[in-house]
Amino acid sequence: MEEVKLTVAQSERYEMIKKALAGDLTNARAAKALRLSIRQVQRLKPRVGKNFSQLLFGIQETSAPAAARGGGAAACANH
Repeated sequence: MEEVKLTVAQSERYEMIKKALAGDLTNARAAKALRLSIRQVQRLKPRVGKNFSQLLFGIQETSAPAAARGGGAAACANH
């Protein structure tokens, strides 16, 4: 497995979200500490629980090409 090096800011962000997941910290307090909205914290929590790398680096592990997953340009043509 490849070693992942984190900056201090990334490490603090991850730890704060983990504390919110564990119930040791409210979403509001985590949001204030991270300078995010409560909604942003709520959206990060499932990502941290599911996959550490998604929170930190925005890496998405997918097995299907973008066209097969849906969305994309075809889904935007609502005009």
